[in-house]
Amino acid sequence: MKTAKTLAPLREFRKAEKLTHQAIADKMKIKRGKYTKTELGYQEADLDFIRAFQQAFNLSSKDIQRIFIDQKRSDTETTSSQAS
Repeated sequence: MKTAKTLAPLREFRKAEKLTHQAIADKMKIKRGKYTKTELGYQEADLDFIRAFQQAFNLSSKDIQRIFIDQKRSDTETTSSQAS
């Protein structure tokens, strides 16, 4: 069974904005299930998801990097160091 890895910065952003999964999904014009699965780590954030997120909240490329890319690097480094 695959273990989910929460996309913590995405969750932190949602909480800071005081939005529910449904409210953020509506703003992004996607289904709530897709948002929830992505935040909880059951589904990868694909390019369409990232673009919708960036447009819905008028975020800079640096914000997107912090939320999606830096998190992924951190997870990869943690996994690599645990395997050693």
